[in-house]
Amino acid sequence: MKTRQLLRTALLLVAFTLLTSRLTGQVTSFSDVQYWTGSGTNESVMILNWNDSLAPQSLAWGYRWNGTASAADMLTAIVVADTRLYSRMETTGFGLTLYGLGYDRDNDGTFGISDGTVFDSNGIANTTFGDGPPGFTAPTATDLSDHYKEGWWTGFWGFFNGVGNPMSGGSWTVAGVGLSDHTLTSGNWESLGFDQDFSFDGADAPTVATAAAVPEPRTTVLTGLAAALLCLRKMRGRAKAVREGGL
Repeated sequence: MKTRQLLRTALLLVAFTLLTSRLTGQVTSFSDVQYWTGSGTNESVMILNWNDSLAPQSLAWGYRWNGTASAADMLTAIVVADTRLYSRMETTGFGLTLYGLGYDRDNDGTFGISDGTVFDSNGIANTTFGDGPPGFTAPTATDLSDHYKEGWWTGFWGFFNGVGNPMSGGSWTVAGVGLSDHTLTSGNWESLGFDQDFSFDGADAPTVATAAAVPEPRTTVLTGLAAALLCLRKMRGRAKAVREGGL
């Protein structure tokens, strides 16, 4: 086998590894969360639940901070940190209003939504309220393998707070305040779940069965490269053995 063919095979393995290992394992404790952003001695976990047919429907990120931080600070920091995550929101004197959240599931860097909204380099589209009256068709992801849910009249992103550990014996409660008004407490769980039918209950919060940890990108890349190099070394050894008549 020629060296060029070996390299091509190794690169394909990298791509395959990146795609298949980007989402890993169930989340039942903080130690299961791999992608953390922010710094400080306080930490909380945010789980986003799209409630769509794309598995896993829920993804978990961690956030660290010192002093005082709100759920709006947490969500914004996570969106900015993870280049696969996108948010359509509006900031007013009343705080942060969330309209849409998207995730580039196949990590191909081509995330977009059907109404042509342009997201900035942080993955954020700061927009004024544009969702129409009942009957309005909310935009969808242009890549059908990506997550995207947006709504106001057509559903909305419900905000939930954990009671104990909701992923292991605890429960979720509907938040009585908005993202900007909710002050984070270290050790607590937070969640945003898309409510398609305006049920206003915890049915749209994540469960252990729907949630997965999002790996930190650098870890994923190194894992893929290591696997590719190992494969390349084995293929070269096999090719050498064939040339020398060993096989």
